[in-house]
Amino acid sequence: MACQIRTLMTYSVEFSFYALEKTRENAIKLIESLDAEAINSQLPGFNNTAAWNFCHGVVTTLLLTCGISGLHTGLNACELAKFRKGSLGNLPVTEEEIQRFIALAKSSQDELKRMYQENTLSNFQAYETSYGVTLNSIEEALHFVGMHEALHLGYMMAIRRALSA
Repeated sequence: MACQIRTLMTYSVEFSFYALEKTRENAIKLIESLDAEAINSQLPGFNNTAAWNFCHGVVTTLLLTCGISGLHTGLNACELAKFRKGSLGNLPVTEEEIQRFIALAKSSQDELKRMYQENTLSNFQAYETSYGVTLNSIEEALHFVGMHEALHLGYMMAIRRALSA
């Protein structure tokens, strides 16, 4: 039975990585389809911009995986302050920042997978999210961050739709 559970867990984590990769591909495609003014537009009814939603997703994933495991996220203090939970989504995001976060979204995907396979994220500490979900393991965090980034992709899609209306 233990072998069967491990096989299911391995498949489940592999699927989490796959879903996160697809969500990021869609988010990158969307962000690249908008001009600088559009990605920084804060529309009535929205608390933040498409750019903030994209960058926030990447930052949160790094914090909920590497950060909670006691590892460096690769983010600087300004990036953390601008895009972490509780930050305001109304500050303009430069083209350089967008390009950095696109590159980070792509590279951190492979890096997270490598770190998971090498058991580098094993020092994970339980964390209760503002969503009300307690993450007790890196596997749970990997499932959650995919859902979280997809939520923010949904906001980005809604902003894009509102911009074209």
